[in-house]
Amino acid sequence: MNAALYRDHIIALQSCYSQAKSNTNQLAKLAALQTAQLSKKMSQHTEIACKKGCSTCCNIRVLAFPHEIIGIYFYIKTELSGEQSETLVTRIKSTAAILNSITTEQHDTTNIECPLLLNDACSVYPVRSLACAGYHSTSLSQCQKSYSDPTDLTGFIPQVREIQSEQESLTKAAYQVLHQNKEPLKKVELVSSLAKLLDSPTLINKWRKGRNIFT
Repeated sequence: MNAALYRDHIIALQSCYSQAKSNTNQLAKLAALQTAQLSKKMSQHTEIACKKGCSTCCNIRVLAFPHEIIGIYFYIKTELSGEQSETLVTRIKSTAAILNSITTEQHDTTNIECPLLLNDACSVYPVRSLACAGYHSTSLSQCQKSYSDPTDLTGFIPQVREIQSEQESLTKAAYQVLHQNKEPLKKVELVSSLAKLLDSPTLINKWRKGRNIFT
């Protein structure tokens, strides 16, 4: 992303983030704004092996920004059917209980399916996190190898450098917006944090005030 595009992206992101504080309907727009350039670039690289229905990577630990987690929360509550929402809430809380019983190191070396998966597809795809949106591979066999032995952390998942660079720029932009708003500059584990939000929706009011809601 060149300097001019980066500057324009920061301006648009800041505006949308500010609006989302008072109108959570803007969170879906914010998620789309964060990931649009990534989706566009990924569609231009035919060497990427990722396809709908392939969820091998959806078993790894994901770190997300608080506003992304809140966006996913509202998507589950407002955009999915009652049955789908109920299924996801049950799965999220069940998975969070598992994660709360193990260490970060154990999580990094264990396949734990993302509870947001339904029929091997992301049920919250339009508001997926930036981390998820940018993750990709040019080798299905290497993904399968990594999945078959999650304890082997020496494995290399080949990726397109242009897309990696774009994701890094977009992540940097998100941190910059948080800094401008004097908010915590940190990501948190996606599933356990989402479970906390489901149990305590009032945390959203603290987020609106710029407070750290996931400790």
